Amino acid sequence: MKNFKYKKDLIFIFFFLFFSGLFCHSINKEISDSFWNYSFTYSISKGSIPYIDFNVIVPIFYHFLGSLFLKVFGTGYHIYILYHTILMTFLFYLLFKLYEKKAYIFLFLIIFSYFLLIQPTYNSFLLVLFFSIIYLEKREANDYLIGLIIGLAICTKFTIGAFFFLPSLLYFKTPKKIFKRIGGILLPILLFFLYLLINNNYKEFFDLCILGLFNFEKSNSIYTTNWTFIFIGLVLLLLVRIFKNKKNIYNYYALFSMMFALPIIDAHHMYFFIFCLLVAFMDDIKMKDIYAKTLIIFSIFAFFYMLFFYYDVLDSKRLSSTNSDFKYYFTSESEYKKIRKLIKEYKKYYNATIITHNHYGAIVEMYYHKKTNYLQVFLKGNYGYKEEENIFNYIKKKKLKYFFIKDAKSSEAITEQYFFEVAKKIRKDGKFIKKCGEYEIYLYE
Repeated sequence: MKNFKYKKDLIFIFFFLFFSGLFCHSINKEISDSFWNYSFTYSISKGSIPYIDFNVIVPIFYHFLGSLFLKVFGTGYHIYILYHTILMTFLFYLLFKLYEKKAYIFLFLIIFSYFLLIQPTYNSFLLVLFFSIIYLEKREANDYLIGLIIGLAICTKFTIGAFFFLPSLLYFKTPKKIFKRIGGILLPILLFFLYLLINNNYKEFFDLCILGLFNFEKSNSIYTTNWTFIFIGLVLLLLVRIFKNKKNIYNYYALFSMMFALPIIDAHHMYFFIFCLLVAFMDDIKMKDIYAKTLIIFSIFAFFYMLFFYYDVLDSKRLSSTNSDFKYYFTSESEYKKIRKLIKEYKKYYNATIITHNHYGAIVEMYYHKKTNYLQVFLKGNYGYKEEENIFNYIKKKKLKYFFIKDAKSSEAITEQYFFEVAKKIRKDGKFIKKCGEYEIYLYE
């Protein structure tokens, strides 16, 4: 790699990811997942107890790590973006160490995905852990350390992280390596369960993250899209590579990264699968300097095109100049008006909550420096085994009275994941107060 210096590459990547993160994640067309992850991280930093105070449905290593960062540097959204940007920068550090100039292929894929691959969510963080494992495998690193990283992946999202262990079974002829990795895996898992015991939230964790998987799979599975055929084709391709070279461990890692795309086989989740499966093909790819330079130039132009035309950053508005957490949160003109209207109306009602399909409820509550609550991710599959019962028990326990609910006309465009049944019951049994933009306010006692 004569014409490419790591330091220059890293500086470029850092500024690229930082500015794309700082601006695009708040201007993006759909950032609900990102903002919900921020709200979870924010709430942990403020002392909330996961699984009891809010309905996160994965282990919380990513959020817990972020909460420590927020405790030190502040709880603003821009601080959270900075935290995630550092993680994504480290991801590219690993990619350049692994693949040198071929790492620009991954940069291209990030641009192609409209930055979905680096949105601040636990899925993006799993990419960091995945390529950390690949990096350690390449260097035949300590098996305890590899196991530790796999354990952290399990404590981030166990339905994906657990499958990162399966390629290790390839070392069945040297069982000491496998047992060492299991020892490394157990350390973060035991610490996580100790955390659950200390906070007395292990029952809620089991309900939301284990039993709730049945409802999540039933409510959110998508197997009949055009992406399904691509998914099947890629899996078959990897199986053929494994059949031809059964000892290549990277083919197995690529194969099990398919868990990123299950049970929701859509564009968003497929990008993560494709990003990871490249590890099976990188050694076969030849990258000339001219190709790397072309990818850099394309990335820069594509970035600025999306920034100024697709995301229209020049027409964005800052949500607040007084609230320190949102003073660098920029959004589109239309979203700004909707959120400001909710913020103004929300203040008039005691013990109110906003139940909607997006992140507006979290923004409004956090604007008034409240912690996130159990109803902000108002989607099916996010409330454990007895979902409706859990929701109404929470409403009764917290003595919630006023509810901002999407009106019937606006609800037509809401994702099928939205909990229509609960919203309908509150609307039916509650007393209508007034309209607020696309929302109706109900008193429910």
